[in-house]
Amino acid sequence: MSLSYGNETSNWTEAEVRNYLSKLSLVSWHNRTPVVTYLTLLSVLGFAGNTLSFVVYHRRYRPSSTRVFVLSMSLCDLFINLLGLPLQITTIRYAYDSFNITLCRTFYIFATIPTQASGFYLILVAYDRYRHICHPFSRQLSAGQTWRLVAAASVLALVLFLPFTPFYGWHSVDSPLPGVKAVMCWIHDPIRYTKYP
Repeated sequence: MSLSYGNETSNWTEAEVRNYLSKLSLVSWHNRTPVVTYLTLLSVLGFAGNTLSFVVYHRRYRPSSTRVFVLSMSLCDLFINLLGLPLQITTIRYAYDSFNITLCRTFYIFATIPTQASGFYLILVAYDRYRHICHPFSRQLSAGQTWRLVAAASVLALVLFLPFTPFYGWHSVDSPLPGVKAVMCWIHDPIRYTKYP
């Protein structure tokens, strides 16, 4: 396979390029060991903590706005712990080889949308706390009203961030090997130099 690199042209077989990019990914993986360790720790402890939080609030607390918010944020964080962080670790492990556009876009969805939804829930928590503190004698949010607000915040996160999914895809970068470009999951090359990013 002949690959061009600037003004140079290098002849590398497809197998040699694959082998080189695989080794480059492995070196990157080893260099990012602290990051991977941290993400793994977050995933394991986050799973345990959010599961415990969900179970305790589901079984022990009576219906209230606070209970709804804790349950919602626990579910969002569990989603990130079970899907978002493992997908992030996978994209780190195969940073320059085995590129899969579906996996890249799935990572974006599972890492971004639950995080944004959780942020919207925190805004709702602030509003609920404001009502409790500044207007304690006014009617407060019921559990049913809170579930509807949480559902609206979830839909808002989906509507605002799902359209950005096609912006993620293969992102070519120069590799140290002349004539070979590596591909990673980031801003999709076809729109990389447009106004959209």
